Amino acid sequence: ILNIKENLIFAYLLEKNTNLNQIKRFMELLAEEFLNSYHEQLDDFNGDIEPFVSFKYVVDKYFVI
Repeated sequence: ILNIKENLIFAYLLEKNTNLNQIKRFMELLAEEFLNSYHEQLDDFNGDIEPFVSFKYVVDKYFVI
């Protein structure tokens, strides 16, 4: 599933039997939280993803990976 917010693409690979309504809501929450947390790094993004590594813990709140 793809979600695009503020010119950023959020992509998720899901199992076939997933509750899509709940997943879509989680995707929206994750996108908002990511944009709020990293707006400064995104303004001057140079391809380095190191500043975003800590976001894994936020993703873990919503999804089991």
